[in-house]
Amino acid sequence: MLERLVGASRGARFRCPAQACGWSGTFTRPGRRLLAAAWRRVASHPRLLALPLLCATAVALGHWGAAMAPVADVYIGARLFAPGEAFDGEEPPADHALSASAPAAGPAHGVAADSVAHPLPRTPGARPPLELRRFCAWGRPGRMPYRGTPEEAMRTAHLPAEVRTQITAAIAAGRADDRLVIGNDAIRSASGARTFPSDGLAMTYGRTLCLGTRVNFKPGHMEEAHLYEATDARGRLYSVMVPQVCGNVTVLRQPQGSSQLALERDPWDAGDAGARVAHAVMAGKPHEVPEPGSLALGLAALAAAATFSRRRRG
Repeated sequence: MLERLVGASRGARFRCPAQACGWSGTFTRPGRRLLAAAWRRVASHPRLLALPLLCATAVALGHWGAAMAPVADVYIGARLFAPGEAFDGEEPPADHALSASAPAAGPAHGVAADSVAHPLPRTPGARPPLELRRFCAWGRPGRMPYRGTPEEAMRTAHLPAEVRTQITAAIAAGRADDRLVIGNDAIRSASGARTFPSDGLAMTYGRTLCLGTRVNFKPGHMEEAHLYEATDARGRLYSVMVPQVCGNVTVLRQPQGSSQLALERDPWDAGDAGARVAHAVMAGKPHEVPEPGSLALGLAALAAAATFSRRRRG
């Protein structure tokens, strides 16, 4: 292809198709003459190609290195998870605030103690209650859809009765308050008016409610959900999302500074100060091995230096 361009620089042949004309000849294009001259110069001095080739190689390797660079792992509870990894949680302690075996079950995050709705007595033939777990990693959406009702999920999370009634009716009628876009960094409303944390979720899967769930998608992955909201008798706001991919009814954690009150002892908190300290220390620790992008640029720079060093000696 290049040879054709260079050869065409000598001129392009044209012919007049009219019967009375009969002319044919060659026109030379100045732009192609310059291209041919540049090609002859480069062909006679191959080292002129070294720097452009090294720059192009460095850019390509930089892009490859950025794609291959490790993404920081995240702590969920006291465990470290890679992005995209799923984990079904651990059993909470027997005295956990929402555990059925606790002496007096406490409220979910942001619910005042005097507004707790305690579980009703089991009726013969009824399905067993949802299992309670905590610190799940939601890494593979759709892997384990919820097999219960919105009422069961909100009841297990101890949302007030009036809130459960409002949201259950809204879900049945398809009256969502907004549409959500779920990402690793945050859960945002499509309208842009609301932003929720992507951790501290009370999310259902199968026949389980997992407290302290964190979104842990692969980098760049997003999911959509419907948002349903209701207020209790005291005017406190509660937000529930239902992801489209799995229908896992989820009680969202309200952002800081909202009107929803918080408990002094948050039952969704890891409670392990040592794990949080270890996370902070590891987050500030420099890489002991260079990332692929930095390594590629360094090698390209060394190759360029070696090439020009040889050229000067010659």
